[in-house]
Amino acid sequence: MKVLALDIAKTATGWAVGDGRDWEWGLFKCPIAPPEGLDRNDIDADYAGAVADWFRMELLRVIVQYRPERAAIEKPLPGNITTKRMIRSPVSEFWGERVVKAEIGATAYSTVHFLHGLAMEACSLFHRRGVPCQYVAAQTWRKVVGIGRPPKSERDNRRWYKFEAVRQCQLRGIPVEQPDAAEAVLIGIWALASAGYDEKVRIGQLV
Repeated sequence: MKVLALDIAKTATGWAVGDGRDWEWGLFKCPIAPPEGLDRNDIDADYAGAVADWFRMELLRVIVQYRPERAAIEKPLPGNITTKRMIRSPVSEFWGERVVKAEIGATAYSTVHFLHGLAMEACSLFHRRGVPCQYVAAQTWRKVVGIGRPPKSERDNRRWYKFEAVRQCQLRGIPVEQPDAAEAVLIGIWALASAGYDEKVRIGQLV
């Protein structure tokens, strides 16, 4: 069985096609720049339409070329314009600092807009082509392939997860070095395992 897996992002979507033994992978790198002056927490319909049209054609090309039997997409998360985090705040020049909870910027509205929109574009295309597709939460596929949580000393969790995806692929003898494509490969491994295909191929086997 051949699966097509996607780690969707507006700027660089990782994709991978494989059957557990052989893998092909790559990136959809968006060439379309946002309108000048568009705020990260604002969206533009014409820009969104152009990106969606480009993405659809790129994904269709891969589907036609590799003819997957199943598909898997990392489940988009609900976005928060702000999040709360503990930060150090000065009390006064005499009393020093204290730790307080403050709202800070989180996922940009435009990012959430594209993550959900492009995921729906992908699902629509898979549906039209008769390819069964499923979402998978990041914590679910990471658990299956053996990716735990970043150490407490890590300041950039997103960066840690990306490098760990590359490492997990290399441990399995899959020489992918681009982090987004590596995550797509691991999502594909999860999809094969969840379909019970590891009866023929040791999906999680390390080399």
